[in-house]
Amino acid sequence: MQPTPDGNWFMTNYADGPDAGIFSWEIDEAGLGLWTLWRHYQRAPASRRAYLERVYPAIRRTAGFLIAFRDPSTSLQPPTACEDDFQPRSGQPTMHGVGPALLAMRSAAAAAHALGHGDDERRFADRAAELARAIDGHYQVDGGAWASDYSDGGWILWPERIKSSYGNARMRAEARVVWHELAPSFQAPAGPRKAGCYEAKGLLGLGHLDRQVNPSGLANVRRGLRWIADVEAAWQPTGILGECWFVSNGRMISVPSQPHIWEQSLFYLASLEAWGASPYRAGRGSFSEFPSNSDGKSEKLRDLSQRRRASRAVPFGGL
Repeated sequence: MQPTPDGNWFMTNYADGPDAGIFSWEIDEAGLGLWTLWRHYQRAPASRRAYLERVYPAIRRTAGFLIAFRDPSTSLQPPTACEDDFQPRSGQPTMHGVGPALLAMRSAAAAAHALGHGDDERRFADRAAELARAIDGHYQVDGGAWASDYSDGGWILWPERIKSSYGNARMRAEARVVWHELAPSFQAPAGPRKAGCYEAKGLLGLGHLDRQVNPSGLANVRRGLRWIADVEAAWQPTGILGECWFVSNGRMISVPSQPHIWEQSLFYLASLEAWGASPYRAGRGSFSEFPSNSDGKSEKLRDLSQRRRASRAVPFGGL
């Protein structure tokens, strides 16, 4: 295994620190990791300056790596990085790696600005602008979207926000592609699609866009979330989610890595966009009431706990 380059994190690590991944680093992880450090400050800047000063060296190192890791012929990253948990392969770089890199460079520029590091800010902002131009020129699919799948498309809508305005024609085109590619999943297990992963990633991106510029579109987001809760998560009494799902003998099976923290977090965050935040109150069943619109009316999600308890669990030995 190659050593992890400076400015990156391990793909995964054991609880006591050592590297546990099958690859030494992932380009999307570098981008999302940097953004996460900035995002924590961004949520409460008045009280977190000391925090940002403490983590800025890590932000700077990762941004420096992403600037250096550049193909001069395309201004994108070279095709030699692991994107997610895949070995470098034909067709790279894709939006799965390039989008998080753009998000990282914009976040690094914002962090440098917040701390008054003018030289860093200019360097990071220049690379972000160059990368944004390269992305616009290199990636174009149906109707002007950048990505043709709901997973990378979901990231494009949020948190990457390739274009800052959700009114932008290419952002609207990406939203249409994301829903078109998502919808067949929500016909499972009876429909033609027999396997899938990360539907909540697409729903989260759509939730952000629809909540701002297309409120009627939230009906589709809610439909998808109900499918995750009613169908994908209801295959066994625990209701937990794996990373992916497949259909076996007409029944949904959720796999692997259960409970899959990321997929469950995506479901939670997408639900907040779809229904709004509502404080938890004990005694309201498995699911709370979420306000469905700004005038305070609410829509009660069906209580799934009884159906989950009644559902027939499939023993792992029988898969």
